[in-house]
Amino acid sequence: MVAEGPVDFPITPFTGGLVITGESVSIKMSPLFEALLNSSRHLIKLGPASAASAAVIIAQTAIEVCTERVISRFLARDVAADLHSWIVGRLINYNVARKDVKALYKAVTKDVTITDQAFWTSGRLKAHVELRNDIAHRGKTATTEEAMASVVVAEEIINHMVGVAGKKSLDLGDSPK
Repeated sequence: MVAEGPVDFPITPFTGGLVITGESVSIKMSPLFEALLNSSRHLIKLGPASAASAAVIIAQTAIEVCTERVISRFLARDVAADLHSWIVGRLINYNVARKDVKALYKAVTKDVTITDQAFWTSGRLKAHVELRNDIAHRGKTATTEEAMASVVVAEEIINHMVGVAGKKSLDLGDSPK
Protein backbone atom coordinates (compact mmCIF):
# COMPACT_ATOMS: atom_id res chain seq x y z
CA MET A 1 0.00 0.00 0.00
CA VAL A 2 1.40 3.40 -1.02
CA ALA A 3 0.89 6.31 1.33
CA GLU A 4 -0.71 9.37 -0.20
CA GLY A 5 0.10 12.95 0.60
CA PRO A 6 3.27 15.00 0.70
CA VAL A 7 6.61 13.32 1.05
CA ASP A 8 8.43 14.27 4.24
CA PHE A 9 11.99 15.12 3.22
CA PRO A 10 14.52 15.00 6.02
CA ILE A 11 16.14 18.34 6.80
CA THR A 12 18.42 17.18 9.57
CA PRO A 13 22.17 17.41 9.22
CA PHE A 14 24.14 14.57 7.74
CA THR A 15 26.36 12.57 10.04
CA GLY A 16 29.81 13.99 9.44
CA GLY A 17 31.68 10.97 10.67
CA LEU A 18 31.65 8.00 12.96
CA VAL A 19 34.65 7.26 15.15
CA ILE A 20 35.01 4.09 17.18
CA THR A 21 37.77 4.14 19.77
CA GLY A 22 37.95 1.26 22.17
CA GLU A 23 34.54 0.86 23.77
CA SER A 24 33.22 4.33 23.01
CA VAL A 25 31.51 5.56 19.87
CA SER A 26 31.66 9.18 18.77
CA ILE A 27 29.32 10.59 16.13
CA LYS A 28 30.24 13.91 14.60
CA MET A 29 27.31 15.78 13.09
CA SER A 30 27.80 18.18 10.24
CA PRO A 31 27.92 21.87 11.20
CA LEU A 32 24.77 24.02 11.22
CA PHE A 33 25.64 25.69 7.91
CA GLU A 34 25.69 22.27 6.20
CA ALA A 35 22.33 21.39 7.75
CA LEU A 36 20.89 24.68 6.47
CA LEU A 37 22.26 24.01 2.99
CA ASN A 38 20.76 20.51 3.12
CA SER A 39 17.42 22.06 4.11
CA SER A 40 17.59 24.36 1.08
CA ARG A 41 18.14 21.42 -1.25
CA HIS A 42 15.14 19.58 0.20
CA LEU A 43 12.87 22.62 0.06
CA ILE A 44 13.50 22.91 -3.68
CA LYS A 45 12.33 19.32 -4.10
CA LEU A 46 9.00 20.22 -2.49
CA GLY A 47 8.01 22.11 -5.61
CA PRO A 48 5.85 25.11 -4.73
CA ALA A 49 7.25 28.57 -5.36
CA SER A 50 7.06 29.43 -1.67
CA ALA A 51 9.43 26.52 -0.96
CA ALA A 52 11.85 27.78 -3.64
CA SER A 53 11.82 31.25 -2.09
CA ALA A 54 12.45 29.80 1.36
CA ALA A 55 15.32 27.76 -0.09
CA VAL A 56 17.00 30.94 -1.34
CA ILE A 57 16.71 32.63 2.06
CA ILE A 58 17.99 29.55 3.88
CA ALA A 59 20.88 29.19 1.42
CA GLN A 60 21.95 32.76 2.22
CA THR A 61 21.63 32.00 5.92
CA ALA A 62 23.92 28.98 5.42
CA ILE A 63 26.52 31.22 3.76
CA GLU A 64 26.33 33.75 6.58
CA VAL A 65 26.55 31.09 9.30
CA CYS A 66 29.61 29.61 7.57
CA THR A 67 31.17 33.07 7.13
CA GLU A 68 30.59 33.88 10.81
CA ARG A 69 32.05 30.55 11.85
CA VAL A 70 35.18 31.00 9.72
CA ILE A 71 35.78 34.60 10.82
CA SER A 72 35.11 33.85 14.48
CA ARG A 73 37.34 30.77 14.55
CA PHE A 74 40.23 32.61 12.88
CA LEU A 75 39.78 35.56 15.25
CA ALA A 76 39.54 33.29 18.30
CA ARG A 77 42.78 31.62 17.31
CA ASP A 78 44.74 34.69 16.26
CA VAL A 79 43.35 37.70 18.16
CA ALA A 80 42.91 38.64 21.82
CA ALA A 81 39.43 37.88 23.16
CA ASP A 82 38.49 41.51 23.86
CA LEU A 83 39.56 42.60 20.38
CA HIS A 84 37.65 39.65 18.87
CA SER A 85 34.43 40.84 20.57
CA TRP A 86 35.04 44.43 19.50
CA ILE A 87 35.56 43.43 15.85
CA VAL A 88 32.51 41.20 15.48
CA GLY A 89 30.38 43.67 17.42
CA ARG A 90 30.74 46.15 14.58
CA LEU A 91 29.33 43.91 11.86
CA ILE A 92 25.70 44.28 10.83
CA ASN A 93 25.67 40.75 9.41
CA TYR A 94 28.01 38.17 7.87
CA ASN A 95 27.10 38.64 4.21
CA VAL A 96 30.52 38.17 2.60
CA ALA A 97 29.33 40.11 -0.45
CA ARG A 98 29.38 43.26 1.74
CA LYS A 99 32.64 45.22 1.55
CA ASP A 100 33.23 45.28 5.31
CA VAL A 101 32.62 41.56 5.79
CA LYS A 102 34.71 40.69 2.72
CA ALA A 103 37.58 42.85 3.99
CA LEU A 104 37.45 41.27 7.46
CA TYR A 105 37.21 37.76 5.99
CA LYS A 106 40.25 38.39 3.78
CA ALA A 107 42.21 39.96 6.63
CA VAL A 108 41.67 37.17 9.16
CA THR A 109 41.86 34.21 6.77
CA LYS A 110 44.55 35.58 4.43
CA ASP A 111 42.32 34.23 1.63
CA VAL A 112 42.96 36.75 -1.12
CA THR A 113 41.50 34.41 -3.76
CA ILE A 114 37.84 34.50 -2.71
CA THR A 115 37.00 37.29 -5.15
CA ASP A 116 38.80 35.37 -7.93
CA GLN A 117 36.47 32.37 -7.57
CA ALA A 118 33.88 31.68 -10.29
CA PHE A 119 30.95 32.27 -7.93
CA TRP A 120 32.27 35.81 -7.42
CA THR A 121 33.67 36.78 -10.84
CA SER A 122 30.60 35.51 -12.70
CA GLY A 123 28.30 37.71 -10.63
CA ARG A 124 26.35 34.66 -9.43
CA LEU A 125 26.94 35.48 -5.75
CA LYS A 126 25.74 39.04 -6.32
CA ALA A 127 22.66 37.76 -8.19
CA HIS A 128 21.92 35.32 -5.37
CA VAL A 129 22.17 38.05 -2.71
CA GLU A 130 19.96 40.38 -4.76
CA LEU A 131 17.39 37.61 -5.18
CA ARG A 132 17.45 36.89 -1.45
CA ASN A 133 16.92 40.59 -0.73
CA ASP A 134 14.08 40.81 -3.25
CA ILE A 135 12.38 37.83 -1.60
CA ALA A 136 12.93 38.97 1.98
CA HIS A 137 12.25 42.69 1.53
CA ARG A 138 10.07 43.06 -1.56
CA GLY A 139 7.97 39.87 -1.61
CA LYS A 140 9.40 38.41 -4.81
CA THR A 141 8.76 34.72 -5.41
CA ALA A 142 11.72 32.67 -6.63
CA THR A 143 11.42 30.10 -9.37
CA THR A 144 12.75 26.60 -8.87
CA GLU A 145 15.58 27.40 -11.29
CA GLU A 146 16.54 30.53 -9.36
CA ALA A 147 16.49 28.60 -6.09
CA MET A 148 18.69 25.85 -7.55
CA ALA A 149 21.16 28.47 -8.79
CA SER A 150 21.24 30.03 -5.31
CA VAL A 151 21.91 26.69 -3.66
CA VAL A 152 24.74 25.97 -6.10
CA VAL A 153 26.34 29.34 -5.29
CA ALA A 154 25.93 28.67 -1.57
CA GLU A 155 27.55 25.25 -1.94
CA GLU A 156 30.46 26.71 -3.88
CA ILE A 157 31.21 29.52 -1.44
CA ILE A 158 30.79 27.29 1.60
CA ASN A 159 33.08 24.65 0.06
CA HIS A 160 35.65 27.36 -0.61
CA MET A 161 35.51 28.70 2.96
CA VAL A 162 35.59 25.22 4.48
CA GLY A 163 38.66 24.50 2.35
CA VAL A 164 40.38 27.67 3.57
CA ALA A 165 39.63 26.77 7.20
CA GLY A 166 40.74 23.17 6.62
CA LYS A 167 44.13 24.29 5.35
CA LYS A 168 44.62 25.99 8.73
CA SER A 169 43.22 22.98 10.64
CA LEU A 170 40.27 24.97 11.98
CA ASP A 171 37.27 22.94 13.13
CA LEU A 172 34.04 24.56 11.97
CA GLY A 173 31.81 22.24 13.99
CA ASP A 174 29.01 23.46 16.18
CA SER A 175 30.78 23.08 19.52
CA PRO A 176 32.11 26.43 20.74
CA LYS A 177 35.85 26.91 20.46
